[in-house]
Amino acid sequence: VYFKNLVNKRYDPYDESKSTALSVSDKEILRSSIVSAVVHSIPTVRSLLLAACEKMIRADFPKNWPGLLEELYPTISNGASEQIVAAL
Repeated sequence: VYFKNLVNKRYDPYDESKSTALSVSDKEILRSSIVSAVVHSIPTVRSLLLAACEKMIRADFPKNWPGLLEELYPTISNGASEQIVAAL
């Protein structure tokens, strides 16, 4: 819950100069691990991670997250049905 709320409040796509906004390097770290975290989490945690992931995708894709589709493709093409749903 804390992570979802942190992303909702501090993942500002428009003004990274705000004192409360996450830094570019923090966003890069989150982007590099969120897809794997969503895919490998239990359903109750997954729903919270997906809410945060949606905010991140809306803010950063495609300009700041051009590799997102390449991250999703292996899971969609080789994953179990639960992992495919998580990836989508």
